Amino acid sequence: MGALHGLWSNIFFLLNLIVLILVGASLVTHPSHIKSIAGYAFAVAIINLMLVFASNTPLLEWFTVFTALGYVGLLSYNTTRI
Repeated sequence: MGALHGLWSNIFFLLNLIVLILVGASLVTHPSHIKSIAGYAFAVAIINLMLVFASNTPLLEWFTVFTALGYVGLLSYNTTRI
């Protein structure tokens, strides 16, 4: 069971990393987007890189999940203010 969790965990965090970078890069040039939110996306992407290439600890996994959810909340806030 542990190996299966590790596999899907790595797939999730790799895809999460790709989405954070692509969405952050595309919205950094958008005129009505708050630029610091894109900076937050890149910071979360760096945390994801630490998870993928460093030790895969549960604390770092959950920290990454909650920071990514924080990014979703910031995107929601930015969308409502347009």
